Amino acid sequence: MRGAAGFVSSGSFGRTIQSNARSNFVHSGRHVARGIAAGELPIDDFVPEADRDRIAAHLANLDEVKLADVRLHFGEAYGFGTLRIVQAWMERQASGHS
Repeated sequence: MRGAAGFVSSGSFGRTIQSNARSNFVHSGRHVARGIAAGELPIDDFVPEADRDRIAAHLANLDEVKLADVRLHFGEAYGFGTLRIVQAWMERQASGHS
């Protein structure tokens, strides 16, 4: 419901903010993943080493990577952005770059 100033009422406003934040992080994760894949950004600035290694170990054992399934595997402890970042880092490592 819109208030006098045209803003969404507080009941749905919180959900809108959360939805936008999630959407922005997913887009940010994609941008960061591209930067890591290109060697322009260090993964350590975005994902702690222990998390990186945990995710990478799981991804390395998969024949086909479906990020939704990977996320569920970890009980949704990691967002899609984090998973994409680690995946990009692994692809860069596999191509012989560090």
